[in-house]
Formats: sequence, C-alpha cells, structure tokens
Amino acid sequence: MKKVIRVEEVEFKNSVFNVELEYYYDEDLEEEYVDVNLGNDNLRKIRNEYRRINDLLLDYNIKQIREKYDLSQKEFAILLGFGEITITRYESKTVQEKAHDEIIRKAKDAEEFYKLALKNKEKYVKEYSELKYNKVLAEIKKHFSTNN
Repeated sequence: MKKVIRVEEVEFKNSVFNVELEYYYDEDLEEEYVDVNLGNDNLRKIRNEYRRINDLLLDYNIKQIREKYDLSQKEFAILLGFGEITITRYESKTVQEKAHDEIIRKAKDAEEFYKLALKNKEKYVKEYSELKYNKVLAEIKKHFSTNN
C-alpha cells in the first residue's frame, strides 16, 4: 500500500476549483481508497482551499487567534457573540460565512477583541463568572502592544 496524491477538480459551496487530494493505493487489488482519517484530511483540504479562494481565515488561523488569548473554543465563541459551538465547528468542519470571518479577524487585534468582549460580558458572566471574565479581559489587555 502506498499513498498517491492527485490534483482533482472539486465542487464545494457552488465553487469549482482544483485541490491536491491523497489516496491509498493497494497494488494487489489495484484500487485507490481512503480511510476515515485520510477522508477527513481531504475534506479539510477542500474546505481550506475554498477559504483561500474566498479570502476567509483558514481553520488553523482561527485556532491561532483563539489560542493567542488562551481561550477555549466555547469562551472565544461567546466573547465574539456567536453560539457556543460555532468556533468548534469552524476549527473542525464548517466554513464560516464572511460576516463571521470579519468578526473573527477583528479579534486578531487585541484592542478590537477587547471591545467585542465588553459587548458580550453578560453572556460570558452568565456561563462562567465575573472573576473569570475579568481574568480574560486582563489576558486580552496583555496583547495591546503586541498586535499582529
């Protein structure tokens, strides 16, 4: 068994584009196949190529922004004003809409993210606590001078 890489034309969300996909090749059976992990990797490649083409943050870019502030997916989603599992979906299996992408991009800038966190205080405090919220704000403030 060996891996083969092939550029294929795919259709995703009404867009058609080329993407490199991987397959296993069984020489004895002369067949290509994918297992669950390789299939998931191929789907991730398709989603991220769509994101690149449409100038959306890639799944790992979203994760990097979230981790910059040492937040869980749920915390980050709440502070952005999204549903609790939205970031989990964007980091794993769903392509974000442009409107959500623009909000997530704002969080790259600590001062902008701080403003978003202030707007979503009530929901965060209800889910966690005032003390934890204040710690999160302090963590965001640490990045005010190191924005990327």
